[in-house]
Amino acid sequence: MGQWLRLLLEGEFIYITAIGLIAPIFSIFLRDTIFDATLLTIGIAEGIFLLTLAILRPFTQLTTQKDAKGWRTQHFFWYGGLLVVLVPFLYLLARDMIDIYVIQMLYGLGIAFCEPAWIRMTDLTCKIRTSTNWEQFNTVGTLLAAGMAALAGYVAHNYGIKPLFIFIGTMLAFTIIGMNAIYYKLCLYQVKK
Repeated sequence: MGQWLRLLLEGEFIYITAIGLIAPIFSIFLRDTIFDATLLTIGIAEGIFLLTLAILRPFTQLTTQKDAKGWRTQHFFWYGGLLVVLVPFLYLLARDMIDIYVIQMLYGLGIAFCEPAWIRMTDLTCKIRTSTNWEQFNTVGTLLAAGMAALAGYVAHNYGIKPLFIFIGTMLAFTIIGMNAIYYKLCLYQVKK
């Protein structure tokens, strides 16, 4: 199971990296490309994402807890991952803040669907969960996201925001596909036991 845990953590780091690339440039992207974007509407957009996530997270977690074999959780992960992958590409197609609000709701829905699957995968691969290990993982993940935020600023400044969003979407797509394959293998392993 050590190899699965290593693959899972690597996938999570890539996922965190991709998300960390969006955060520092999101408001600047909106101010530069959406004609009616103001600091208030950008704050509302972020609030919509967090509100959607906060409302849906308990329901997705309850649903996946009752999923004995993990197949429903895998479907949540697949559909949530698809939404998360689409978000950077949808940002490029947005015309006004209403589009951004809808995209932010989809983003919150996608993250809410993905999170229980991440938790379930770590539960399946690592039976011994200590707070020290998870704190180290969270610290490394946060440091990685911080480094990626700086890199995103550099890439957006030198090459533009659109190529950055295309790169982020592509990176997320490969990560979600790989993590779904790992989740499928883990579920098969647990069913055979």
